[in-house]
Amino acid sequence: MRQVATQQTVRQLRPRKWLAVTAWLAPAVIIYFALCLWHLTRQDLVLDELTAIGSLRMPLGEMIPWRLGRGHPPLFFIILWGWVRLLGWHFYSLQALPILISALGIPLVYLIGRELGLGRWAGLAALLWVLHNVTIYYARMVRPYGGMMVMGLAVLWLLLVCLRRPTPGRLWALAGVGVLGAVWNHNVLLVWAGALGAAWLMRRRLRPPTGVWLAGAAALAAHTAMIGLTAWQAGGGEPLAWIEPLHFDQLADQTMDLLGGNITWYRHLDWTCLLPLALVGAMIFSANRGLDGPAEARWRLVLATALAPPALLLLISLFQPVYMQRYMLVALPGMILMLARMLRELRPRPAAWLLLALLLVQMPLAVEEMAQSRRTGLRKMAEELARRHEAGDGIMVFNDESALALMLFTPLDKFDYFIVPRRESLEEQRRLFEAGCAGRRRIWILGVRHRGGLLEPEHWDPRAGSFFLHQKSRESELWGLEPAGFGCR
Repeated sequence: MRQVATQQTVRQLRPRKWLAVTAWLAPAVIIYFALCLWHLTRQDLVLDELTAIGSLRMPLGEMIPWRLGRGHPPLFFIILWGWVRLLGWHFYSLQALPILISALGIPLVYLIGRELGLGRWAGLAALLWVLHNVTIYYARMVRPYGGMMVMGLAVLWLLLVCLRRPTPGRLWALAGVGVLGAVWNHNVLLVWAGALGAAWLMRRRLRPPTGVWLAGAAALAAHTAMIGLTAWQAGGGEPLAWIEPLHFDQLADQTMDLLGGNITWYRHLDWTCLLPLALVGAMIFSANRGLDGPAEARWRLVLATALAPPALLLLISLFQPVYMQRYMLVALPGMILMLARMLRELRPRPAAWLLLALLLVQMPLAVEEMAQSRRTGLRKMAEELARRHEAGDGIMVFNDESALALMLFTPLDKFDYFIVPRRESLEEQRRLFEAGCAGRRRIWILGVRHRGGLLEPEHWDPRAGSFFLHQKSRESELWGLEPAGFGCR
């Protein structure tokens, strides 16, 4: 009878537990989608996103090797390829997928916090993760980086669960997430490196089961295979020579960028330094705690996932500079969890509540500031072109990405455009220009970060026509040209 009564009590408590979980997560979810949708109607797409979106126009069999040849595991792009064919080629459908994928990180941060013993403060950890400007920035980017953080969170959560109770199903799930991470993004490997390294160093306290090592071996093998496949598909291409060697000021800027601060921190200390200082202080706070038992060892494992990615990328940068914010994103969740822990343990002190209040005020402002950095002016110029465009007009762009922006940002369904690549010789540019404007009454020229080439004053031939419009918005420009000469009519 007592056993039956106990089972009934548990069943009665479960709805209450889920209601409590919902109450803690609901504010984070609402704020997350509010921040993601904030100013979305004015958001631009950067060139990396346009390049990625452009590859979706290829057949799937051609797109996969094309992405592998550029060092990108294909899983995200395969999902996005099917997504746009299901929902259509629209700016908002493209934005929806990474936003929804990144939203999975909210319950994962909460579950990790509960697993680490944060209790109700796990809800605060989820809220701090949502409010971090880097989280929102990459959640709104049509690239795999938001999902990369989610994969890292899934690895950390499953690893902590398996250390507590290693059932076969959980161990298989851990290995499966490792394999999925390999075909999502290489940098999920950095989470495995930190977590498995910490588990090995603290094996006497954590006592990892054999299945954890087997799951880790499967993940490492999958990542190694994917890196080898992308290197082979690249065909022995040259290294990333366009990345300059890393200097101390760049190192400081990239680190400050990851922490959510302003890269001009060394010029003046202002409110943007609050969040980075709080995250660094939280890591120092966790590192100085005594290693008394398994609970503290689990926190050390989380600390390792926050420190290993920057450290390993810094080491690799001695040979090939890759110390960049987007590659180190997997380190961010561990830092946020330690910040929530520090605030919880210092809660009897008024200073902790003051710090929390300041963070909750400052972090949304940082989200807004970082959103402004996404604006290249391309959307505004594309909309201006669509407003002025008339039948019989031609459009000149410098690459397919600019033409793709017209399709995404404007109601123009069909428009004739021609490309004059900047890298071609001036003679070839003039030939392409003459062929493109033949028979056109007006030519609209859309450029992003335009430098050099046919339109430069020292290279422009006045006989080609006269400009009646030139507008500029941030990094984008729009010219209106009435062609004449060079055979243009």
